[in-house]
Amino acid sequence: MRIGRVCKSFLAALKYVSTLRLDLEMTKAQVFTAFNLIGSGYDVHIRRWCEIASRRLQNVRRIETSDWPFADFNSNQTQMIVNCASSFSNLEHMIFYGGEVCTLCVSIAANVRAGRFSRLKRLVLESRTSFLRYRNVDGPTNPKQQAKIAFRDLISQLPADRGLDILLHGLYPSIMKLDRGDFRVWDSELSELLARSQLNSRPILVELCDQLELDPDTHETWLGDDDRERLETFYRTVEDLLVVHKVDPNMRQWGFPFEGQRSTTVLFRLLGTLDYTAFESVPRREGHPGQYEPLLRYLMRTIDLLVRHGAVSGTSKPYAAKNLSNWMLQRPDCTPHIREAAARGDLMFPDADDV
Repeated sequence: MRIGRVCKSFLAALKYVSTLRLDLEMTKAQVFTAFNLIGSGYDVHIRRWCEIASRRLQNVRRIETSDWPFADFNSNQTQMIVNCASSFSNLEHMIFYGGEVCTLCVSIAANVRAGRFSRLKRLVLESRTSFLRYRNVDGPTNPKQQAKIAFRDLISQLPADRGLDILLHGLYPSIMKLDRGDFRVWDSELSELLARSQLNSRPILVELCDQLELDPDTHETWLGDDDRERLETFYRTVEDLLVVHKVDPNMRQWGFPFEGQRSTTVLFRLLGTLDYTAFESVPRREGHPGQYEPLLRYLMRTIDLLVRHGAVSGTSKPYAAKNLSNWMLQRPDCTPHIREAAARGDLMFPDADDV
């Protein structure tokens, strides 16, 4: 349920509401475009909304802010919303789009130190506006570096599982891909959090796969030295999770909090990338199909690792196509494990019309 500007009596009647979404009625002309922040004129409305919601609502389990493509909440607004969310003792999911990043991280960390947000099961902090702003800045004291410091301090205050939420979703992993050398920092943080997390309750392999962002159309990004290191690190991490941590290779990604997100296994995701890459690698009048071979070999190697530990595509439709698995069987790097998985039907992948 969305709640914007409403009266106290209305909120009193919704004392048992479990989901809140904060929307503002405004246009792009009503923001401070120089900083892409929502104007201070909206402070009074957000303050009133937060005060009434904190006082009247008792059973909120999820709170979400609007995903504005052109503006973030300013510092005062961000702090008010975080403090409002912290007043809900049963809060389990907090999806915050577009807060002023440093204030957002500092406010959440302060509430965590005070013993609040203790029941959180999901924490996502995202801002498309901030990401676009950080893409074109440089220097040791620029806003992007300040945001990284704020995120790292917040992660250090959070339980390991919520730290993984920050590390694997939202703004932080996006800005960590902007500068050379940051991947190793991110990977070090990941290793430390994985060692302390309850991995049997989250689809960690799917989450890691999403961070790869394998796109056959931009082969220059995955053929560079940095990205080859990133791919090899992903492989070693997956192997460690399967062998040492014994994670379930068939744990599916949540449909929540990203509405409409398909619930799939990590093998399904990689088969999708392989299917598209195989299609792109077919010789045509233009292009160089051999450029895709390094990615194809990497995907085959990773799929072999997964099926050796019991991974399945999860495609149960009786009409799921066998074209992809048949293509895999013809490759020289097709392993006995992949052949066995194909024979069992574990590599089934639907036709494009069925996906």
